[in-house]
Amino acid sequence: MTNRIDRLVGRRLVRREGDPADGRSILVVLSDDGKTRVDAAITRLVDAEAVLLSRLSRTDRERLAALLRKLSLSFDV
Repeated sequence: MTNRIDRLVGRRLVRREGDPADGRSILVVLSDDGKTRVDAAITRLVDAEAVLLSRLSRTDRERLAALLRKLSLSFDV
């Protein structure tokens, strides 16, 4: 994990900050450029998802949503 964060720091996508609530901890915070890149990636993901789901009928989309909801609830156990 440290190596990955080091690379992100090197690319100026994140920065490390001391945790004001716990002096022993370090927080990893997105930089402005990091936020811009994350926002762009999420936009591309949502657009790709919309294209993918547009190929399904409304009934199939509802069924898929119900199945995914059922799966996600198993993570809460």
